Amino acid sequence: MNVQEKSSGLPTGADRPRLKIAIGSYGHTKAIKDGSIPIEGVDADMIEVTPIIQAFRRMVRDLEFDICEMAPTTYMIARALGAPISPCRSSSCAASTMAVSSCGPTPAFVRPRTSKARKSACAPIR
Repeated sequence: MNVQEKSSGLPTGADRPRLKIAIGSYGHTKAIKDGSIPIEGVDADMIEVTPIIQAFRRMVRDLEFDICEMAPTTYMIARALGAPISPCRSSSCAASTMAVSSCGPTPAFVRPRTSKARKSACAPIR
């Protein structure tokens, strides 16, 4: 562990939450998906789903991922039908796709799988 990790206040080692993330393979997501740009404070488990629309369905129906790319129309219909998903804090509804987390009515929190609540920050997908 380096000094920067220790002083940042982010979880390290075994305390780092493992998040299942489903995003499409694009030029602007390549570095995140291959790990050359790490996501601070979490261990990202990138799930490859082709075509990505299948991930939308799996997220809406089963909340299979902690973070998932989703078309705004799919998100709006799912929320209208009561799906407990929310857009990530920095997502923009003006984008053609957005990142959502399976968290309920308050944005930017990912549903906890343990007793510790987990936070996630994500950027608009495209």
